Amino acid sequence: MLLKCFTQNIDCLEREAGVPDDKMVEAHGSFARQSCIDCKSPYPEDEIKQHINEKKIPKCHECNGLVKPEIVFFGEALPRAFHDNIDLPAEADLAIVMGTSLTVQPFAGLPVSCKDGTPRLLINMERVGGLGGRSDDVLLLGECDKGVRKLCKALGWEEELDKLWEKTDPDYVESKSQSSRSKLAREEKRKTKTKDEKLHDEVEQLSREIDETLTVSKTHEAKLRSEDIQDKVERHVRGLDKHGDTDENRLHYDPSKTEESSSALNHVFPHLGGSKDTDKKSNL
Repeated sequence: MLLKCFTQNIDCLEREAGVPDDKMVEAHGSFARQSCIDCKSPYPEDEIKQHINEKKIPKCHECNGLVKPEIVFFGEALPRAFHDNIDLPAEADLAIVMGTSLTVQPFAGLPVSCKDGTPRLLINMERVGGLGGRSDDVLLLGECDKGVRKLCKALGWEEELDKLWEKTDPDYVESKSQSSRSKLAREEKRKTKTKDEKLHDEVEQLSREIDETLTVSKTHEAKLRSEDIQDKVERHVRGLDKHGDTDENRLHYDPSKTEESSSALNHVFPHLGGSKDTDKKSNL
């Protein structure tokens, strides 16, 4: 039996799913009701919808004050119903936390209120709120729809779940049928493949994995080569500076004064060798 459904949603999804009003605490309010911000008098739903469609500002029939949906704006207090029921998690036999970041207080403190030994089930994309820190915590990480289906399947409620989803989502039956047909088609295709086709698929898969590995390896090799070259340049510069080869000296460097440098370039520029025969030939 559901003790209470606490929600941060303001879009009435829980109501659409069939949760009774007395079993629900809309901690941040919702669009289910609207009232005057001054005298708090309720305002008819059909009238506010008409005002929204006509882009007009609704005014209270009692005091002519402004009317807004009963959603909690930043800086406003949470509804009294939240504070009246805040101790209920301590009475629960099971707490299910689903689809939340659990970052907004005081709502985020609700799962902590559960007694030690009370199972807490998290159905969520990621671990939040310290759930998973107790021995009785269970985490179903991933998409909420898949987590709920896994839970219902374990409890034998999968057929009932499908019927409820059919009521809330008219396209559910068709999408499920298409999914089933696609799955059956893939299975049939897999079964009818010959050994050669299966081998071909495996070779293609292996080739893709090898290509991806080679790409990563080449990128890594290029990075290492670049770092190695940079390191050698830096060591070379440090070595030159250590021997007094400053920028100023390099600017006035004369290769002809160094026998080693001259001989090393004789085959390209013979006149650097200082040969008289060469100088004579150059003057001819």
